[in-house]
Amino acid sequence: MKRYNERFDAYYDSTTKEWLESKCDDEDCDYCPNRPDTPPSFEKGDRVLVLPNNMEATVINQRICYDGSETFWGNVEVKYDDDVTGVSNSWQLKMIKENE
Repeated sequence: MKRYNERFDAYYDSTTKEWLESKCDDEDCDYCPNRPDTPPSFEKGDRVLVLPNNMEATVINQRICYDGSETFWGNVEVKYDDDVTGVSNSWQLKMIKENE
């Protein structure tokens, strides 16, 4: 499914986990130089199920982690339905489909 990432101003395919746009060559670009090789698993506003407690929440932000020259998507900030916010490991989240 084609999705848009506001942080890096680029579209990606959430099924193949590939960016649909190449990085630009502009040295002054605010987006491309810091864009990770793969797009995020979750976007702001996504509804997720937080395991193992099966609590529904809304994604606030998926954090980017840096390890030397390697960049990858890490923990996810979420807001639960009772307005409590928290941080979860990305592997503990399951996307809730709209028809569920």
